[in-house]
Amino acid sequence: MAKTPSESQRLALESVLDRWADWDVQPPLTHRPQITEILGVGTANLVVGASGSGEFAIRMPDSTDTPTGIDVSTSFIAHRHAAGLGIAPPVVYTCEDTGIWVMARCQPPPFPINEEQLGGLLKSVRALPPLNHQLDLAAHLDNYQTASGGPEIRALLTAWRPPLDRALERLNQYPQVPCHNDLTPGNVLMAAGGGWVAIDWDYAAMGSPWFDLAAALAERPNLKSEPLIRAAGLDATDRLSLSDALAIYTALSFLWYSSLGQRPPEPYTQDRVQHYLRRVR
Repeated sequence: MAKTPSESQRLALESVLDRWADWDVQPPLTHRPQITEILGVGTANLVVGASGSGEFAIRMPDSTDTPTGIDVSTSFIAHRHAAGLGIAPPVVYTCEDTGIWVMARCQPPPFPINEEQLGGLLKSVRALPPLNHQLDLAAHLDNYQTASGGPEIRALLTAWRPPLDRALERLNQYPQVPCHNDLTPGNVLMAAGGGWVAIDWDYAAMGSPWFDLAAALAERPNLKSEPLIRAAGLDATDRLSLSDALAIYTALSFLWYSSLGQRPPEPYTQDRVQHYLRRVR
């Protein structure tokens, strides 16, 4: 990735590295870690890798404007609780002044996750304590309707809103539960001990378990929905809720790519969104 930390980020990062002796690592570190690479550039954060007598990922804020749907404090709290359940990398150091936190680094899995494993991860997320933030999907759509670039996109969303609003109304009838809301393949890694963990808890919030499942399923075409639904502890006969959630998730993803001036990839093309919208009753 081409992006590098700004000068202010670099200074804050150096300060965190200088406090290496305070990092909660077992066995304790023997020397100051060194930055190795940029691991990820998110909507509101930058993640860099560090190596020493251990491998770490250091996450730092990268935006003064928090995008719609992200609550920074909730994201951190959700990650902390998830780490306690073994479904997120453990946090070894936090700097409240800069908002930087250090976690153990996990690796991409050597093989794809299956339905039972992904469903178990979704089910474990719902076991988190209630969160103080709710993901407002209607607000996301409203934001795109007023801010998306170009009259063509706005006209498209205007045509899509009636079925999307019906889908939202049905999903909102379910009890709200803790959700990750972004369990795409890049956000599910493998811990050193072999367990599956989730990273990037930016969109963690109280929400619909069906939307959480749709976000996890959309980019995994090889997974079968029914065994995944059962493994996640949801009603496998409730096909309507999954269709509703997939319509909303793919539409929001299409709009996100479009707002960045990018051509939406599969499975977020206009044709794919309309495919799911036709299933909405």
